[in-house]
Amino acid sequence: MNNYKNNSGIFAALCLMSLMFFGAMVACHVEGIPVIEEDQSCREGVEYLLEADFENDTVPGRVEICCGNTDTIVSPSFGARTGSKVWKIDWKADNYDGTRKGRGIEIKPLLVSERVKSEGWYAASLYLPSDEFPTSGKNNILLQLHAYTSTTCCPPGPGGDCKVLTLKHSADGKLSISTHFRVEGINNTTTYTYELDEGANVFDRWIDVIIHFKFSKSNNGFLEVWYDGAPEANPTTVATGLNFGAQDCWDGDALDKGAYSKAGIYAYDPGDYDAGESRVAYYDDVRFLDGNPKDAFTLVRPGDCNGN
Repeated sequence: MNNYKNNSGIFAALCLMSLMFFGAMVACHVEGIPVIEEDQSCREGVEYLLEADFENDTVPGRVEICCGNTDTIVSPSFGARTGSKVWKIDWKADNYDGTRKGRGIEIKPLLVSERVKSEGWYAASLYLPSDEFPTSGKNNILLQLHAYTSTTCCPPGPGGDCKVLTLKHSADGKLSISTHFRVEGINNTTTYTYELDEGANVFDRWIDVIIHFKFSKSNNGFLEVWYDGAPEANPTTVATGLNFGAQDCWDGDALDKGAYSKAGIYAYDPGDYDAGESRVAYYDDVRFLDGNPKDAFTLVRPGDCNGN
């Protein structure tokens, strides 16, 4: 289990010792927290569909947001997963205007062409504060893959739900990941759900999620998930022989138009909204990668190239 909390007292002592013995190799940061030089060299030149570490004070990609909800880049008191800055989103039930966009705050790739048609990787680190995010009784999608919508692929309207993968925190307090397969021409979805965690363990710490996936309508799809620091050789969840994808969206055994990533809160339970309610979450090290290149696990894994 990873438990990325702000141990500033320990860090301050380490910083002092490092300065005594190694000079400037380790630098003291604000509030006594040291910043150890992070190795990001393995990611140089990699063509991600989306990469967001928020250190340059920008949110890459497009943010779906409306109605007075807010997203900001902050340096939280509990520390970032990597570096010093993260993306904070603050959704309020009172701002809901009845539209799909009013139900959440989500980031997706900048260009509509930045999609995966067959195999890919998706990873992020997220932090849910127990005093600002519902621990139970509410339903939220926190990460998802969504098939590209067109007049022939997942058309808008009833039966046109285009989500193909979701990471959810549900009303029962469980964190789970699901694959979705909508049968062509039929308003029916097959969903396979795999539980990852539950209860207090989901809150008040950075949690890493790494996803390796392949779409298929011929029982050749698969899902691998590494949760909360699981080593590459020992994934938390493995599912093979899956039908995994969206309605009328196929080119052979791949998604014709592909699927794009979304990271952020999607509060899909409008019937349970309460007056004055807010839902806050933090994200860091969001990466979306097409294909399965060499060392893909390392390329998308939250943290630096050495696994820190």
